[in-house]
Amino acid sequence: IKREKFGEFTQSYLNNELKIYVKKSLRNIASFEDLNYKSIAIQKGYFFIDLLNDKFPDIKIVLSESLDNSISILLNNEVDAILSFELNTEYKLKNLLVNNIKSIEQNEIKNSNISIFSKKDDLILNSILKKALFQISHYEKKEIITNFLNSQKIKKEVNILFAKGREPYSYFNDNLKGIEYELIKKILDKS
Repeated sequence: IKREKFGEFTQSYLNNELKIYVKKSLRNIASFEDLNYKSIAIQKGYFFIDLLNDKFPDIKIVLSESLDNSISILLNNEVDAILSFELNTEYKLKNLLVNNIKSIEQNEIKNSNISIFSKKDDLILNSILKKALFQISHYEKKEIITNFLNSQKIKKEVNILFAKGREPYSYFNDNLKGIEYELIKKILDKS
């Protein structure tokens, strides 16, 4: 069912670019053509899955449950790339403190223009939204996006796992001591 039946969209206020993401160590992937006979992770339900499959039938599409899942299987070498929206992915990579993934521009599949949707019978709200969006300059939109991407808090805790009986640390009476533990503790204290 077309959404236009139930409501009205404002003009587009943001272009969320669709990009290919790969590990920084991969230098041989620069486009969809380079992914022929390789695999790419895409979140289930995205509109461009069929488009990619039609244009590049030799790329193996792996459907993922979430962006976190896509990032995880890329980092674990289960796929060669991710296809995802730039703002979502850049925010998630920063939030997860992942810095060994890079983006690659692509022009084969149209980017997503983002609009606000309101009920068809709420003409006043739609009019207000359109006027308000028109008043926001291009510079202000860029500033909002930059602030959004840089807004997350830096994590100051690290999950670590130590096994009993593996030096150079020791585990006595449920207290962990040793070189590795002390190094991690110092690093966290300085951050």
